[in-house]
Amino acid sequence: MPKISIIVPVYNVEEYLSNCIESLLNQTFKDFELILVNDGSTDNSLEICKNYKNIDNRIRIVDKKNGGLSSARNAGLDVAKGDYIGFIDSDDYVHPKMYEILYKKIVENNAEISLCNFKKVHNYDKELLKTNENLEQKILTESMSNIEALEKMDEENGVVLIVAWNKLYKRDLFRNLRYRHGAIHEDEFIVHRILYDAKKVIYVKQPLYFYMQRDGSIMNNITKITRVDYLLALSDRIKFFNEKGLKHLQYKYEETYLYEIFRAYPNFERKKNYRKKLLLRLDFFKLINILKKNSCYSFKEKIVWIIFCLAPNLYINYKT
Repeated sequence: MPKISIIVPVYNVEEYLSNCIESLLNQTFKDFELILVNDGSTDNSLEICKNYKNIDNRIRIVDKKNGGLSSARNAGLDVAKGDYIGFIDSDDYVHPKMYEILYKKIVENNAEISLCNFKKVHNYDKELLKTNENLEQKILTESMSNIEALEKMDEENGVVLIVAWNKLYKRDLFRNLRYRHGAIHEDEFIVHRILYDAKKVIYVKQPLYFYMQRDGSIMNNITKITRVDYLLALSDRIKFFNEKGLKHLQYKYEETYLYEIFRAYPNFERKKNYRKKLLLRLDFFKLINILKKNSCYSFKEKIVWIIFCLAPNLYINYKT
């Protein structure tokens, strides 16, 4: 069995896919399987996958109907055989020593997650891929407990903890977890659960992952409506922290959630995605039972919550 299963969701990325795959096949760490999940591509992405499979027997292809990023990651998880799991987005690429370093750090520290910093790029830069034989001597790391990692998620560089693709995970973390189907902010829905179950997290501060900025990517096309998913993810996080008794984290995200939902909802109302708006209000209505137990909220605020849930147009008129 391979030590690592690297899962790459693939959807219409023929321009970038070869660079991604080659950066993985050129890893100095060799004991891995590369699972390419073709998520219903309509361009030549599947043919590119097949061509690479013919030249490297570590590659496995999962060919499925289009279901989105979460669906593709889950399909890879369902067939993964490695002791550790990594995710890479198919338009990105990585340093040739990334998995060697992440594997060494996760093993020698007896951690459940190792992660590295990332660098935003606008093109394929071969200079970034030059192997530095002394790289490990320059590596700075930070060790965190699960609670410390959760506390750092909303700090300035907290995105390194939230995104899925710069990490190596113990496979057991996904035993009972899968990404949420159809969600845009899929990492936000699951990260608090993963980090909570990871008793130790090792952060490599060197940028070993290269995050391509392109016009067609999901994260560069986030609209106000898709932020409904972000708010639902925050709500899930509040419920989770309440369930685990992590009150300081629960209250921190309550503050963020309440600010975001009341600031954003009038903009959602001008859109036509009624199902998501209704889902947001129903979710908020259920969340009120948790929120009202926090003594820092006034009676007036709680009345506004009820108005918002039952009569959003009245709420908007009240606010304006």
